[in-house]
Amino acid sequence: MKKIISLSGGLDSSIIGHFIKNRNSNSLVIITEDFLGVDLTYAQVISKHLNIPLEICYVSIEQILDGIKNTIKILKNHQI
Repeated sequence: MKKIISLSGGLDSSIIGHFIKNRNSNSLVIITEDFLGVDLTYAQVISKHLNIPLEICYVSIEQILDGIKNTIKILKNHQI
């Protein structure tokens, strides 16, 4: 079974990627369709450097907000 890391290209996920790069791993980056940022660029650089395949998942702001609402329901915690 493949291990998947949510890769942002930031320091934390890059370090975790380094430790799992030899463990038959894939990476995933989630990018909002409505927001431009640099996460995708950095995630692509890190996945290429670590030789970990990268899957790009585009989501809308509405999907993100729904995910937040559902997470709050599951955790029964509305403190942000």
